[in-house]
Amino acid sequence: MIDLLIVSDTGETVQPFRRHLRAFGCRYDTAANGLEALDALREADYDAVVVAMSHGANGVAHEIVRSLRAAYPGQVVSVLLPDPTAARQQELVESGASVVVPTPCTPGEFLTRLMAAMVR
Repeated sequence: MIDLLIVSDTGETVQPFRRHLRAFGCRYDTAANGLEALDALREADYDAVVVAMSHGANGVAHEIVRSLRAAYPGQVVSVLLPDPTAARQQELVESGASVVVPTPCTPGEFLTRLMAAMVR
């Protein structure tokens, strides 16, 4: 079983994945923002954190990734972001994202890229 923490501002980006995550053997908790994510990470161990932001939340995703990476340097942090530019993807990786997955994508594509980041 893979334990995930999903940080989502609205839930719309990750909503299509929830049923599939369970079917693929994932368990997940949710956090509405970076502060809730940091609290959750103090309480439990997660295999990965998924930052799933809606359109217009690029700066928020960047700050969440930086905060998570500063507090938990070894934590796998994946970002699901609607149609990010190549420059935006690079910026998120430089901030500490293990992988940036552009949406829309299928649950299988997302999990494949997440698992690849987890084994690095």
